[in-house]
Amino acid sequence: FPVLITSLPVFIILLFGFLAYRNLQHISHRAIPLVRRELDKQLTTMILAEALSEVIFVTPTCILNLINYLIGNSSDPFTVALISFFRNLTGIFYYIHFVSPFYIYFCASKRFRQQLIYVLFKVHYNRWRHQRVVDVANIDI
Repeated sequence: FPVLITSLPVFIILLFGFLAYRNLQHISHRAIPLVRRELDKQLTTMILAEALSEVIFVTPTCILNLINYLIGNSSDPFTVALISFFRNLTGIFYYIHFVSPFYIYFCASKRFRQQLIYVLFKVHYNRWRHQRVVDVANIDI
């Protein structure tokens, strides 16, 4: 059961990554506006990078679950320690997978970078700065 839980998302993302790659190949043959073509390329690049990230970060956990399932409950202390060590190591990779989309989108999409900078600096920073000025102005001397 744990093997299915970790391997099913990898197969699904690989399927959609392959479909995105085929879409990227067909984009150049269609007569669509240049801006739309560039946005499609950015989106396809992000999907392919996400699929690669999934394979790199989740596949080791899938392999370890398969090995653990095949070995079963081992009474050898060295085997238990080795599996425990690799479970901790692959656990780190597995949880890195959940933060990788942010960095993938940040690196692959100019539009995402522009929106992130706008939200962080124009909206939140100005709101925070305005809030500080109001708080200081309300102090009675």
